[in-house]
Amino acid sequence: MAGDGVGEAEAEHGLPLADLERALEGGKAVIGHLLTRGEWVVLSQWTELPTQARALYARLFARKDRLVALDSLVDSYAEVPDVGCAVAALAERGFAWTTSELLPVAWHFTLYDRAGLSEICRSIGLRRSGARATLKARILGEEAAARTFLSKEGVRLRHRGLLRRLCRVYLGRSDGDLRALVLHRMGVARFAEYTPSTGAGPYPDRRTLVRHESARRWVRAVERQGEIGQDVLARAISMVTDGPPSPPALRRFRARRYGVRVVCLAAEALEKRRQPVDAAVLWRTLHSAGVPEVARRLALCLERAGASAEGVKVCAEALVHADEAHALALARTGRRLARKARVGWRPSPPLRQPDRRRLKLPATGVVQGRPTWAGHAVEEAVASLLESAGRVVIRSENLLWTTLFGMLLRDVVFAPVPGMLPGALQAGPLDLGRPGFASRRDRWLTPALAEIHLDAGRERLQRAFNDHFGEAIWGVAWSHWSLEELEEVCAGLGGPLLVCLLRALAEGAARKGLPDLLVLPGARVRLDDLFPGRLPADVILIEVKSPNDQLRDDQMVWLDRLLRGGAKAEVWDVESKLGTGALTPVG
Repeated sequence: MAGDGVGEAEAEHGLPLADLERALEGGKAVIGHLLTRGEWVVLSQWTELPTQARALYARLFARKDRLVALDSLVDSYAEVPDVGCAVAALAERGFAWTTSELLPVAWHFTLYDRAGLSEICRSIGLRRSGARATLKARILGEEAAARTFLSKEGVRLRHRGLLRRLCRVYLGRSDGDLRALVLHRMGVARFAEYTPSTGAGPYPDRRTLVRHESARRWVRAVERQGEIGQDVLARAISMVTDGPPSPPALRRFRARRYGVRVVCLAAEALEKRRQPVDAAVLWRTLHSAGVPEVARRLALCLERAGASAEGVKVCAEALVHADEAHALALARTGRRLARKARVGWRPSPPLRQPDRRRLKLPATGVVQGRPTWAGHAVEEAVASLLESAGRVVIRSENLLWTTLFGMLLRDVVFAPVPGMLPGALQAGPLDLGRPGFASRRDRWLTPALAEIHLDAGRERLQRAFNDHFGEAIWGVAWSHWSLEELEEVCAGLGGPLLVCLLRALAEGAARKGLPDLLVLPGARVRLDDLFPGRLPADVILIEVKSPNDQLRDDQMVWLDRLLRGGAKAEVWDVESKLGTGALTPVG
């Protein structure tokens, strides 16, 4: 892991500068081959800046990108004893703008509060009343006159984009926020130790890198505007249709994803305006370009446009490549449209259905928009009831399973797969949770699962806590459960079922939709107001549903998967009971 010499840099230049320079060096190691000669010149000039100038830059780099008042910086940072000198060096070498230059008037507004803007309006003969935005608009209408009265000194950084680019790839974070390094240094977070893998990484060439960065900035501007004009839509469509789809692991590093987002927004807006024909054109564009999970939207628009039979065909074709949860929705829509169009529909194999129980709990009002039962959220109320009956209950949902995955398969997650761990501070590989993750790591995954099958992960859990506790790994919550609790969970599930769960996650199963509660093995009990009321001694996975809350597709898929793996998975439907207070279990 990168980081040699950081302690010396911290002592000499201050912590923010050490963090920034560490990120710059790490970023150059990942995408240095994609930088232009001019960008390399900028980075070379950076190293030639005086130490206090770089230290000030690092401090301002952590702030918003705007003019900062010079008088607010004086005596602010111990590593910058002479702010004026540091600013002068940054400006002279082209690393900062200052108000001594001719800058846009709008940039100056961050230096003034409302009273200051009001005084500028008074000085140039404008009305002083109104909100801050009103005052700014008046001043912009008299830019030439206003410049005379913009007297405050300020500084704004240049080359932020280049430096932020290097920070992003080094940290593996889209925002490039260096606070992750601060948390690591404070001991709040700990980076995983691994060897970065060779390979192309997230960007095969500079064109892909630049297009991705440009598209990210562009889509933010589009979303702020709120309206999508024809020129914006045309650009979005070209981003979607220009070239073949990217590998799933790298889609978030492509401009195409932002084009898809804008086209989806435009299609949804047309649907709201009851223009299904026009919306269908956009959904078909995405569908033809291989964008997943838009086929159903296309089919629904075709139905509203009077082309139900065509919608059936769209659903049937999309089923071939759909994931399990999306396939359920496609099949449901396809069947309905087939009946409407009076055409045939080939049924899909049915999912296994979990046992269902009905539980009556006293409804006790609404807290923050959620109904409460016996004074708690519905999942907590059910867990409390089970615990009062002597059973150990773990609030599982999704976090428990992603935590076990990251802990038990940490060596698989950080295996040296080419191109998937380009940076030194990633919380996981680029393809984690995406198709192909398991197949790329079969040489590590297969023996790991065989080991877990034998001892239900006991040895791997102990090794994770002893050697890697606190490491930043996607989906892992180290402090949420103790080692003993997790060992109990694994032992209760048993090796075969645990392997079934881990393999499904490794092969790209959705990391959502898992049951709410895990009831560990214990004494057989009977609960009053539960029907059927007798609980077996085995481990039970429970999806809790309050009135009017239906099973989602991803939940149905996970219940089916668990039942096929040999688990006892159930759905508990909670109903209202007269009276208040907690339920009393009956032994």
